[in-house]
Order: sequence, then C-alpha cells, then structure tokens
Amino acid sequence: VLPWPQFSQPGGYYPGGVTVALQSPHTIYYTLDGRDPRAPGGNVAAGALRYLTPVNITTNTRVFARARNVSTWSPP
Repeated sequence: VLPWPQFSQPGGYYPGGVTVALQSPHTIYYTLDGRDPRAPGGNVAAGALRYLTPVNITTNTRVFARARNVSTWSPP
C-alpha cells in the first residue's frame, strides 16, 4: 500500500483563504469537490487533476487526494 499524500495545512477554517501543498514520492491526483480521484476499476476519474503546484483555496472546499504509482493507489 502506498502512503497517502501529505498536506501542508490541516483541515479547518481559513477566513482569508489558504494555499495547500501536497507531497508524495508518487504522482498525486486530487479533486476539489470531494469526489474520489480514483475511478471504479482503478483508472483516474474524469475531472481529477494531477498535482503540479500548490492549490489556492478561497471558498469552502473539500480536497480529496490520492497518490498513484502505475496502477496502485494510496488511501485517501
């Protein structure tokens, strides 16, 4: 099992917004609407984004991220 991605900020309320960085030795996929970036069957879900740079969050958002190595996914 791959380790899950690490978030630079804990969950919580950030009235001025926040920038979130993700870290993993593997490719990270994420969504900003709470949907799983892993599709049924193990593919990357439609609408999932590949993490490349920190994400600026300015509204109520649920970040759902997983790391992927070839066909193995981390826990969320």
